[in-house]
This record gives sequence, C-alpha cells and structure tokens, in this order.
Amino acid sequence: LQANLEINATLGFIVKMLMAFGFVFELPIVIMILSWMGIVTPEFLRAKRRHAIVLITVLASFITPGDVIVLTFMMMVPLILLYEVGIFLSVGIYRRKAQRDQEFETDTTPPTGSVETQ
Repeated sequence: LQANLEINATLGFIVKMLMAFGFVFELPIVIMILSWMGIVTPEFLRAKRRHAIVLITVLASFITPGDVIVLTFMMMVPLILLYEVGIFLSVGIYRRKAQRDQEFETDTTPPTGSVETQ
C-alpha cells in the first residue's frame, strides 16, 4: 500500500463521493413522483423489495469510486433506507389520493355557477 497524498486525487475523490451521495438522496423524490403519477404503488414497491436491493447493490458498486468495498456498503445502506422512506411516502400519497376520491364521490353539492332546478 502506498499513501496518496496529492490534493488533486483527494479532492477528486471527495467530489465524486459528494456527487454520488447527492444523486442517491433523490431516490425518495423519484419514488414520490412515480407514485403520484400512478406508475408505481406501495404494494409493487414492497413486492419488488428484493429486486430493488440487488439493483441497489449493483448501482452502489458503480457509483462509488475505486474498488473499496466499504465505500460500496456506505452507499448501499443509505440507498436501502431511502428506498424504505420512498415506500412510506408512497403509502401517504396513495392514502391522500383515496381520501380525495372518496370525498369526490360523496360530494353532493352542485357545482358553482350551475342553475338549480326545482
């Protein structure tokens, strides 16, 4: 092993890690948007959890610079936790959608500007 004390290498490593973690922390937002659009459901996300963990492992190994396995695990753990946060947020979005749909179905007030007939 040889110590790499060059500032360019150190700053390059730090910038790559910051970019990788910045990219990773967008996962719950992406899941929220996909849930809001109706593309994914909380049930789908739960059912495909194992597939997501495998994909997260592959993604973490590509995102992290170098071949240090510790960095891959440092990226995997937050990604898995953020995936779970995304599922939680997706549940909230679907509950809100269901509540709005139920309110819309039970709403008996005439639309504003309409003429009431008696």
